[in-house]
Amino acid sequence: MTETGMNVSNPLNGLRKAGTIGLPLSGVQVRICDDNGKELGVNQTGNLLVKGENVFKGYWKLPEKTK
Repeated sequence: MTETGMNVSNPLNGLRKAGTIGLPLSGVQVRICDDNGKELGVNQTGNLLVKGENVFKGYWKLPEKTK
């Protein structure tokens, strides 16, 4: 989701560094993993996995679209 950057990390205070999004917000966990779920190291490209109360659970009253 293109919206995920803002609900995962939004550095309102402190230093802002171009090209980065900062640290995760309180209550949010993030990892960069390969297609098999293995966590990757620094400067490796992978999938952003996000866990927290802010993560989309489904469409409100639209089970077919959620499925």
